[in-house]
Amino acid sequence: MFKGTYHHRIDAKGRLPVPAAFRRSIGDERLVVVTLLDQCLAVYSPGEWGRLEAQLAALPAFSKPVKALTRLLASRAADCEIDLQGRILLPS
Repeated sequence: MFKGTYHHRIDAKGRLPVPAAFRRSIGDERLVVVTLLDQCLAVYSPGEWGRLEAQLAALPAFSKPVKALTRLLASRAADCEIDLQGRILLPS
């Protein structure tokens, strides 16, 4: 799990630097990035995102709030690769 709040600027090409502490704990070169309702980014390792998806799948499938949350998170999630300079390209 990533901890902390980091403030970075997105460059003109839409790239965001990933803090070194995050890169060390990931172990691979991929992240799942989700834009939240307050325009903040939530970043997950692929394994942690898979656990979150499993938790959502275990919730009642016919619940309107559950379906709305699941759709929201899935629609705002993107797989991003970390480049050699430690940045991710954010989808537009």
